[in-house]
Amino acid sequence: LSGYEVINIGHPDLIETAELAEMIRARLGAPSYLLRVVDQPSRMTLVKRPALRKQATLLSMVPVVGLQAGVERVASRFARVTA
Repeated sequence: LSGYEVINIGHPDLIETAELAEMIRARLGAPSYLLRVVDQPSRMTLVKRPALRKQATLLSMVPVVGLQAGVERVASRFARVTA
């Protein structure tokens, strides 16, 4: 791009953070006690829905990998790097 832009990068499928954390924990075989839900600060936005229009229009980028496959790819990559 020729100028400065703020662009959300993401996938249009929404998932709760706790569910994503559990997916990652399970894939890595980490103990379940590592995950805990904490109360959010009162001024925190509880539901975040990123606007992904700029991702498609400015970067011509549309996600083709699903969340589960993406977690698998990242976990496999880190497993190779740390082995």
